[in-house]
Amino acid sequence: MPKSPRTPEQRDRDRDRMRERRKDPVVREQQAKYSRDHRKRIGLEESRRRSREGQQKFCMDGTPKVYFVQATLTGPIKIGFTTKRMAGRLRELQGANHEELEILAVVPGTKENELALHRRFAHLRIRGEWFHPAKELLEFVWALSATTAW
Repeated sequence: MPKSPRTPEQRDRDRDRMRERRKDPVVREQQAKYSRDHRKRIGLEESRRRSREGQQKFCMDGTPKVYFVQATLTGPIKIGFTTKRMAGRLRELQGANHEELEILAVVPGTKENELALHRRFAHLRIRGEWFHPAKELLEFVWALSATTAW
């Protein structure tokens, strides 16, 4: 026999329970530990840390920049250019993508720099500004984020 649909009150109660559960420090630490362990296994922890720092510092102004955004942990990488704040640009990109996007690196740059990177990694191009996350591209992004002063 199929379950009866939940009432709005039940949905609200369940949503509030989940919010409270997420606030629990033990649950938060377990989630963070799993995320850290998973990223370490695939070698992205340092890149992600720098990404968060960069997003907080460099990305808040309207200066021209070249960015690297990845869909999920193993998805394609977008090499793009913007003069907008990265938080806003990421929201725009996220609205058009069903997978969660994460900033890998942001560096000062021009449209010409972006196009040069597109040419350099043309053999990895999927379509438009999206590229396969090959070792060559990931190592370039990691080296770039390691040497760039945010």
